Amino acid sequence: MAQDHYRVLGVSRNATASEIKSAYRKLVLVHHPDRSSDSQSKEIFLRATEAYEVLGDQERRRSYDARADLDTRRASQQTAHTPPRTQTQTQPKPQPKPQPGRATTVSTVASDITKLSRIMGSGNYAESEKLARKILQSDAKQPIPYAVLADIARAKGNFDEAAKLYAYAAQMDPRNPIYQQRHEELIRNYKETKSTSAALKASQKSVMTMIVGVLLVLSSALYVMLAKEPFIAPGVSLINTWTLGLAIMLFLSGVSTGAVLCASNFIDRFNASTITATGRVSSPIVALTSVAIVNYWAAAALYTVVSLAQRGYTYSHLRFMIGVAVTTLILVAASAFSTTHFEPLQVLLWGGNLTYLGGICGWMVADSFRRF
Repeated sequence: MAQDHYRVLGVSRNATASEIKSAYRKLVLVHHPDRSSDSQSKEIFLRATEAYEVLGDQERRRSYDARADLDTRRASQQTAHTPPRTQTQTQPKPQPKPQPGRATTVSTVASDITKLSRIMGSGNYAESEKLARKILQSDAKQPIPYAVLADIARAKGNFDEAAKLYAYAAQMDPRNPIYQQRHEELIRNYKETKSTSAALKASQKSVMTMIVGVLLVLSSALYVMLAKEPFIAPGVSLINTWTLGLAIMLFLSGVSTGAVLCASNFIDRFNASTITATGRVSSPIVALTSVAIVNYWAAAALYTVVSLAQRGYTYSHLRFMIGVAVTTLILVAASAFSTTHFEPLQVLLWGGNLTYLGGICGWMVADSFRRF
């Protein structure tokens, strides 16, 4: 890094925004070219201005701090592996002899990275985190372990840690657009949540969105209760009391639930929740959707068991599953009081399938309009 911006302004790493601004103003008053005739003032002024442009912007400051942390870590690791010099070398350095162990280490790291991508794709967060940290102990310049750790932190709702780790990954591999994109998403979200006015607007928007979502689901429930329609499959014992309107209301209620959860920031971006930073589709999501098409409650049970076994739950998927379950139960209750004489048990057993699929569609659509 060209210069230490904190040192240039004479403030600590933990300095507040007001302290940084005050320090910059003091330097400007002394070293502005229009005020000082000192030959070095121009350079000091330019360096101070550059430092303030970075540290005075919350997003740029976080990125700068993340890169500084990474540079410090790399420098400490290089120092730890560099033997102390006991005498001045005046003769040309001999060429190092081949080190078979080094080639073995590189091969092992490459193998571990391939394994890491596969394990992360399977949704095993506990093993992924363990292996990622092991790789970084051997080679701290590998971007994929940082990206994997960032995905895990993001899945657990720790966005600050995730943003820092995405910055590390982007530093190691600047050509990868995914790392930088996800880092900027989280930084933008952090900036908005720390702004009082933006946070208030976001809170009001979430409340209004939730109210609209609840009204839509209740409207669907009211339709199920009052509409009189013929059964669509009287000869199929599993759904012989179902009507077309019931099926449509279940699906549309799911769409409302998924869209509301996403628009209210109760769940993360759909792409970030289903595709890892390494570009692999999350296998548990594929399996979960496949099972949910057959039976939602079986998919929910499977997700719970696998998440507990692998410690691979994510706050987004958990909230989404709960939202689908609550919406389905509301329509089950409505079917119990319907004038069409639905069989509530049938709605309970199979209604979640349509609600889940509708929820996925709503999540995807709302995500396409969402800034974060």
